[in-house]
Amino acid sequence: MAKDEAALKIIREQLQCRDKDEGQQLLFLQAIYPACLAARERGEDTLEPRCCKAAVVKRIVELIEELPDDSSPSAVLAHSLAAVGYLWYQDSPTPPAPLTPVLLRPKLLSLASTMKPALEPALETHLLRAALHSVFTLGTEKDTTGIQALHKVIPEVLVAMLGNLLAESPDTDRLHFILEHVNLWVVSRVSQERARAIRSSTALLRYTVTLPEFDISAEFPRMGHHVAQLALFVSDPDKDISRQWDVKERGQEMCLGVSPVLPRDRSSHPVAGVGPGSLTLTHALQALHKVIPEVLDAMLGNLLAESPDTDRLHFILEHVNLWVVSRVSQERARAIRSSTALLRYTVTLPEFDISAEFPRMGHHVAQLALFVSDPDKDISRQAREGTYRLYQLLLQQRA
Repeated sequence: MAKDEAALKIIREQLQCRDKDEGQQLLFLQAIYPACLAARERGEDTLEPRCCKAAVVKRIVELIEELPDDSSPSAVLAHSLAAVGYLWYQDSPTPPAPLTPVLLRPKLLSLASTMKPALEPALETHLLRAALHSVFTLGTEKDTTGIQALHKVIPEVLVAMLGNLLAESPDTDRLHFILEHVNLWVVSRVSQERARAIRSSTALLRYTVTLPEFDISAEFPRMGHHVAQLALFVSDPDKDISRQWDVKERGQEMCLGVSPVLPRDRSSHPVAGVGPGSLTLTHALQALHKVIPEVLDAMLGNLLAESPDTDRLHFILEHVNLWVVSRVSQERARAIRSSTALLRYTVTLPEFDISAEFPRMGHHVAQLALFVSDPDKDISRQAREGTYRLYQLLLQQRA
């Protein structure tokens, strides 16, 4: 019997009898690799009609869900995750050795071929939930060398699986779909579950920014939500969790590449230098406290550039300056900084129409002038600059 026929026979038997014997379950999981490999060698991208991909995935999900919560990592779990990866991607010259966890490491490479047909979204969601739950709730026992090895390799195989799922359709929708499931665990009350979720999320993002075919052109409306979730743990006392938020240069390309289009003259924009590839964030605190306010400035600049005149400027400043009188000092500081950044951009915007009246100019000047003598030097400096920028606009109008 040909090797692939033997593998398919093992798979079909498991699908029919749902064998509870761990040895038979492992044979089923290990048979998926040669079955996929043989199909690709024949130039095919499906196991059908010999075998149903959805039925195979459903059985893998069942095996994962049958594992007890808080159990020690097992070969069944490791091989289950690896088997899912093989169904989406295959580029390894040899199959993993049976029950050798340290060899169960599918590489995160570009997509070569995905076994068709694509899964129904409901089954894919079921798979993700089962896999993440099983890995993130693993027990912490490390009493044998084999268990220690599995503790190390299973998270890596999970990330490989997630990377392969993303590579099937490398775009922002797919990334959001996967992160949405992973990040449910970021807010877990159990510290080790949070830590595992953050590591997995970060590893997937690290892979994403190095994936040449990843399509970043579409909108990513939930980007801010994912940023905020991870940023909550920037100052986590666990240094490894905090470290996971180290961001490489292309990470900003993802974040800023999907923001609203900036005005044409970027050199005079309040966030000049924050474009793709120019911002280097080496720490999560910078990602939260520097990027988000600057992207807000970019958004305000874009709103003004849509209709660059005094009415539009007043409309935006009216909303920003509501926060200038906040009783919370950091809210006042952020509002003054945003107001000043917008005014700095305005006076350098060639198409800004200053000819019309600006009846509330004095009100805006007075609001900022209140903070010129603020004991916080940065607030004082921003308020002085904001007042000066308004004065520049007044001079331009009179000229």
